[in-house]
Amino acid sequence: MIFKRTDRRTARDLEEEIENMGGHLNAYTSREQTTYYAKVSQNDVPNALDILADILCLLQLFSIS
Repeated sequence: MIFKRTDRRTARDLEEEIENMGGHLNAYTSREQTTYYAKVSQNDVPNALDILADILCLLQLFSIS
């Protein structure tokens, strides 16, 4: 659900941007935490951080129609 869409990116945009970098987004949970991460090359870290910040800060949980 967290990778569905943000204010700035659709789910497709999120997927394409990471895939175009040759990376992937993932998440996991434990008893104490939930972790979201992007696996990308070193050169793409700033772009991946922007995407993760977008996901965590601008997430749209509900569609307003």
